[in-house]
Parts: sequence; C-alpha cells; structure tokens
Amino acid sequence: MPPTGRGKGKATERAEVPDNAYIDGQVAEAAVGFLRTVRHRPFFLAVGFRRPHLPFSVPDKYWAMYDRDSLPLPDPERAPGNAPPVALHDSVELRGYTDVPTTGPIPRDKVRELIHGYYAGI
Repeated sequence: MPPTGRGKGKATERAEVPDNAYIDGQVAEAAVGFLRTVRHRPFFLAVGFRRPHLPFSVPDKYWAMYDRDSLPLPDPERAPGNAPPVALHDSVELRGYTDVPTTGPIPRDKVRELIHGYYAGI
C-alpha cells in the first residue's frame, strides 16, 4: 500500500537490534540504574512504558517468540461477547498509520501482523 500522506508511519516495526534501541529498553535501563542508586533507602519510582501500544516497534527477538500463523484472530463478523458499545469503533487511531487502510475492513494479513506485534510488545 503506498503512503497516504498520513504522518504516523507504519503500525509495526521489527528490527534485529538490542532492547535499548527502542524507547522502552532505554526507559528500563534508566529505571534499573536509578534502582541501583537508591536500593538502601526508601523511595518511590513510577516507570511508564509505551508498549504494548501502537506503533508495535519491538526488537526482532520478541517477534520471534510467537508463530504468527498460530495466533488467534477475531471474528470479523461478530463483536466480542459483552463488548460495550464504546468498544465498537472504526479504529481511528490505527487508521492513522500509513500501512492501514483509512476506511473499510482491515485486511486479515494486516490484522494478523498487528496481533503479532501486540504479542511481541507484551
């Protein structure tokens, strides 16, 4: 799918890089460094990670932990049981990425890729 002028880029990224190549790895390293400096006194530390939120930009080793073809897919014809109406939306945030169609159904291979990226992110 060609770029559409949307500014978010692709919804997933998979690269053979160390954990600290992405922001979550850098945040984890900073938190561990801080813990080493305060381990003998009371402290409070709040650490926030971006994953598993979009975009699913995750080192390859985490993608490799899951077989994409064996991951369960949602039924495109039916909402999950007990889903509140607010959950049934048109995925506006997701559709801002250049590799996701702006309207209509999201292709099954893209859905599978996104689910794989989510699993890699967690």
